[in-house]
Amino acid sequence: MTDTPRSGRPPLSQEICNEVIKVVTKNSTTKIYSYQNIADVVSENLEKDDIISASTVYRVLKKNSYGTYKPTVKPRLTKAMKEARYA
Repeated sequence: MTDTPRSGRPPLSQEICNEVIKVVTKNSTTKIYSYQNIADVVSENLEKDDIISASTVYRVLKKNSYGTYKPTVKPRLTKAMKEARYA
């Protein structure tokens, strides 16, 4: 008894999943990339036939417990704050 071929898209390879995670965790700049930017970088690094979409990147990151976040920016010191600090 053999299984018949299943319909639908085949599962994503582990190589592509590892490449997505590698791009995201590379440095602080790649952490704030959009899903489309990550997909573009991963597609450049892989073979020509392996082009992934932004939604694929989202699914890979969600499956591996990565979430979205907004980068925080500390406010600058005003002149009054600088005077109080250095006085």
